[in-house]
Amino acid sequence: MTALDPTTRFAADTYLAVARSYADAAAWGKVAAVCRRGVADHPADPRLWDQLGVAAWAADDWPTAAWALETAALYAPLRPLAR
Repeated sequence: MTALDPTTRFAADTYLAVARSYADAAAWGKVAAVCRRGVADHPADPRLWDQLGVAAWAADDWPTAAWALETAALYAPLRPLAR
């Protein structure tokens, strides 16, 4: 996968596709970098936050993993009717 043009804003699905291709290669630092850029452009997309959390977890970055996964849950609750 080629790097994303740093001057272009992409759709959330594009960030996810690139991040998942890096995840398939276990390039967790690249996954995190793509997801950080994605959440900067699409801060309410829980899929990007979730992918960032998974990448951080795989890289043993526990604080970032917890923060990202909790943020993902805010935008897409695991139990939508929970209060």
